[in-house]
Amino acid sequence: MQCIRELRSFDRRQVFSLLNDINTVYPCGFEWLDEKFNDILLRKAYGVGLFAAGDLVGLGIETPKGVREVKLSTLKVRADKRNCGVGFVLMNHLKKRWLKNSVDKAIVTVETSNIGTKNYLKKYGNFTTIDTLSNKYKTGSSEDILSCSLEDVNVCPQN
Repeated sequence: MQCIRELRSFDRRQVFSLLNDINTVYPCGFEWLDEKFNDILLRKAYGVGLFAAGDLVGLGIETPKGVREVKLSTLKVRADKRNCGVGFVLMNHLKKRWLKNSVDKAIVTVETSNIGTKNYLKKYGNFTTIDTLSNKYKTGSSEDILSCSLEDVNVCPQN
């Protein structure tokens, strides 16, 4: 049975385990994650997890960026649960939350070479690429900025 809920303090170990490769993508990634998790607990950020039999199989973390804008900081699905609807459930939950909170725009950055994630966000999140940043997180890296206008977002009511 699956359960989607806000992340809590006792989820820290599972969150860090799911994001165990964060330092390979972002220098000081674990430090960032530690701060972001504390922000979630202080309600300065929002974190949601999808759990199956008590195990974290996917998560989303968002950060407010202004009055009606959020940054999707992280959307991660455990490798063995990809293509099983976990990401869809998480994305749908986040979109419904954004609409409920009158968010106008959501943004996310994705490694330019990560075509699969970008295609997923475009298909299921209504995101479009608006810019590319070079060397933001590490020398030689390139990140695409994707944006989603919430005016034309569709959500599935059952999730």
